[in-house]
Amino acid sequence: MSGFHAAITRKFPFSSPLSDSNAIPMCDLVHELCQPLSEIDAIACYFEMTLRPEMEHLRKLALRLQELVEESDVILSRAARSGEPLPRAGAQT
Repeated sequence: MSGFHAAITRKFPFSSPLSDSNAIPMCDLVHELCQPLSEIDAIACYFEMTLRPEMEHLRKLALRLQELVEESDVILSRAARSGEPLPRAGAQT
C-alpha cells in the first residue's frame, strides 16, 4: 500500500451510501485535493504580480506553477466526472 493511499484512507474512514462500502467517494477525494491547489495558485498569482521586474526568473517560475495547478485541476475534474470510487486500502478488487 502506498503512503498516499494510506493517507487518503485515513482521511476518509467512511463509506458513501452511493458507492461500494469498500471505496472512497471520488468527489470527496477531488475536493480535498483541490483545496491546497487553490491556495498554491493564489500564492503563485500573488508572487507573479508583486515581483520586481529584475526577478523575471522567479516570475516565470510562478507562472509555471500556475500552469501546473491548472493541469492538476483538469486531471481532478476528469476524475470527478468518472464517478469511479477509489478502492480502500486492503479491499479486494
